[in-house]
Formats: sequence, C-alpha cells, structure tokens
Amino acid sequence: MPYKTSEARRAYRKKWRAKNKEKIAETRRKVKLDTLSHYAGALDVRCAYCEEADLTVLQLDHINGGGRQQRKEMGLASAGYGFYLKLKKLGYPEGFQVLCANCNIRKHFGAL
Repeated sequence: MPYKTSEARRAYRKKWRAKNKEKIAETRRKVKLDTLSHYAGALDVRCAYCEEADLTVLQLDHINGGGRQQRKEMGLASAGYGFYLKLKKLGYPEGFQVLCANCNIRKHFGAL
C-alpha cells in the first residue's frame, strides 16, 4: 500500500496494531517458543538449571557471556522478539541455553 506521507503510513500501522493485538502477541509467543525449543532441544522447554517451565520467565542466556556486545554487532537495541528472529535467520548459532530469569541473574552475579 503506497502512502503519500510517512505520517499516513505511521497512522495506518498504529491503527492496525491496535486492532490486531492478540495476533501480534501470538506471533511473538510462537517465535519465542520456537527459538527456546531449539536451544532446549525439546518441545517441553525448561530452565537448564531449575527446570522452570513458565514461558513468561524463560530467557536465552549467552553461555559464555557477551550478550550486549553480540546484540550491538547484530544491530539490535535489545533482546527479545527481534533477537529471536535474527537467531532463526542465522540458523540458530551455538552458544545459547535456556534459563529462567532468576537463574540467569544468579549466573550473572556468579551464584550458579
């Protein structure tokens, strides 16, 4: 759809997102689940340390650290949906594991 102005395009996208919140949320959930399933090696995704299974708190961990630098090199401002899409596009490179938020923070501070 060609738009005469960038403002018109922005307005259309904003209206579309407001109307399709559930569709967007489901797409994001599926991308996260697909990515975590790959790195967990199973459809039953769990934290590698404590076996937490709540998808809401599960995250990808850079096994050797350096996540911020890697996202910067990939041109990504943050982790999450965009990062999961990029990993898929790159063929799911090695060096990641699934951790819950608590275990990820504990690992960061050397408590795991």
